[in-house]
Amino acid sequence: MEFIPKLLEKHSSQINNAGNHMVAIYNLGLLLEPMLKLNTVQLLSEFSKSKALIIIWEHDNDGKGNLSWATQKNSFSLDFSMIPIKQLQYAI
Repeated sequence: MEFIPKLLEKHSSQINNAGNHMVAIYNLGLLLEPMLKLNTVQLLSEFSKSKALIIIWEHDNDGKGNLSWATQKNSFSLDFSMIPIKQLQYAI
């Protein structure tokens, strides 16, 4: 699925004069749609190697990089534990 990385690239924004880019994702659950057959963690991990990636997550986070929904922990979750993640609790 090449359209997802292209879409992320298209919506990234330059954040400084050095040419660094970032993109923020809000509704990450859409990428888990079974019919898309995406490896969401791998896709986002690869993308984050060249761009800053901000995931806005309002659900469960175990503090070790595992993101899930309280009612669907066993069915749907995202394991980013192998990637160093900076967690912000409150940002303005």
